[in-house]
Amino acid sequence: MESHTVQSEQAATVESQNASPNPKHAQVSKEAAEAAVPRDEVLENFRRMIVLGSPYATGTLPLPPSDFVLFYTTEAGETRSLDLAQASVEQLEQLADACAPATFGRGQQDVLDESYRRAGKMDSSQFTTRIVPERTELLDVVRDELLEGEQSKRLIICELYKLNIYGENAFFKAHIDTPRGTNMFGSLVVIFPTQHEGGNLIFRTDGQEFNFDAAAALKTVTEPSIAYATFFSDIEHEVAVVTTGKRVSLTFNLYFGDIEPGISVSPPTATPASYDAFCGAVEAMLNNDDVFPNGITLAFPMRHVYPVKLSDNREYLSHVHKILKGPDAMVHSVFETLGFQPRVYMFYHMRGFGGQVKFFIRRPLVFPPWASQVEVSEELVREWGGIVVRGSGPDEDRPLGWPRSRPDEEVYWVSPPKIALEKQTFLAYGNQACMGYAYRSLYIVVRIGPAGKRMEFKTWV
Repeated sequence: MESHTVQSEQAATVESQNASPNPKHAQVSKEAAEAAVPRDEVLENFRRMIVLGSPYATGTLPLPPSDFVLFYTTEAGETRSLDLAQASVEQLEQLADACAPATFGRGQQDVLDESYRRAGKMDSSQFTTRIVPERTELLDVVRDELLEGEQSKRLIICELYKLNIYGENAFFKAHIDTPRGTNMFGSLVVIFPTQHEGGNLIFRTDGQEFNFDAAAALKTVTEPSIAYATFFSDIEHEVAVVTTGKRVSLTFNLYFGDIEPGISVSPPTATPASYDAFCGAVEAMLNNDDVFPNGITLAFPMRHVYPVKLSDNREYLSHVHKILKGPDAMVHSVFETLGFQPRVYMFYHMRGFGGQVKFFIRRPLVFPPWASQVEVSEELVREWGGIVVRGSGPDEDRPLGWPRSRPDEEVYWVSPPKIALEKQTFLAYGNQACMGYAYRSLYIVVRIGPAGKRMEFKTWV
């Protein structure tokens, strides 16, 4: 079986996916141009509605005095304890001495680089805390302020991961938290009221920046309290430089506990206002015979990225619809409620060997550490239930081994395709690397039938 090289880059510049690159097809009729007007208005309306909500929540929370007591073991095996609500400088120095230098993930490697991260860390096996999120209001914060709709009622597992200590001049540059399973959706950081300044948590998403000064927030409370930040784990964030004192924090990984095979979970719904508005826009499109009169396949680039398993490229993306967040959950839920079959796909753009091909598949391609390419053929893409996208070029412009064995599919992008996250090497993973999982940019793909027969769409393989 002939196979050719696929690069994981996903259209670094936005090419016109909805038009043929052949100059012979560049001119369109007046009727086609007029038909494009309502179509473009519909897609623009969709784009306006698919916006990110707040992917984080921050604040302070009073806790019983006993919850501030930490027990830990030194390298010499000595057991110590301290009250983090009133720890002395000496006690914090002893805690820092018991910590190891904090590493972080870069690709699939664990890296110690103090020009990027300068902090101490202690594994959960080395210390004991009485803070259990499920026994406090912290889990309510996750449900009420981070999650939406039915998603907030699902089983959530909180895993104590690490203790970190940031001394004077310590920091952690921009990163996203390491995915540690296909069901991981978020992180919870607890910051103790130790004397320190700086160390702000800075979140960046959708072109905006939010700065949470936990040290300043803790100075405003009158009873022993912790500061907290909970956020979706794929959101970029950093720890600013600590200017004085020592900042001590705990990190919990957040997982959905109900996505295992055999457990039925409805895709999460969005808040009623956004859901109803988007549902109305979709219904208006379906009832307009001038919009996609011959039917269409719509591709929605997801606003969040999601963890996939890398150890087996035959692993389907069947778990993803159960962990969708925010606007991604809304898009999937609306189309499924209306009777369509939204599916999660990965998108690849192959160049080389005399041509180019763009295709969707439901199995992540594994890129070896020493290369950014894998071998794949049209036959394999079809076998995996993939979609070869129309507009890849006429036969003479397609790579060798990619004959047009079946008609390609016309796909309209609601938003431009994104560069694959695996190529964005500038962004580090938080804490240590996890060899089995990585975030990927994914797409919701929906087939819609022709005018008057919208529900008569091609079913998936």
